Amino acid sequence: MDVDAEKEAKKKKKVKVHEATKLDDATIKAYEETLAKIDNYSGEELGQLIKKYNIKGPTSGAELEPPRAFNLMF
Repeated sequence: MDVDAEKEAKKKKKVKVHEATKLDDATIKAYEETLAKIDNYSGEELGQLIKKYNIKGPTSGAELEPPRAFNLMF
């Protein structure tokens, strides 16, 4: 194997596969209602949702910081 092939093989080994979890209808309905109203939540409310649903960073899996105000005009 050449060096590039070895690197590709190592990358493929690191991929984590998560099995799908079947949710009950009440949980699905609660998620859908939350997503439908997501733009209307304040920063504090979003922080509570992050804790309630145990939302983690998508790539690192790390805990998220609470939302904070940010000036988008820079």
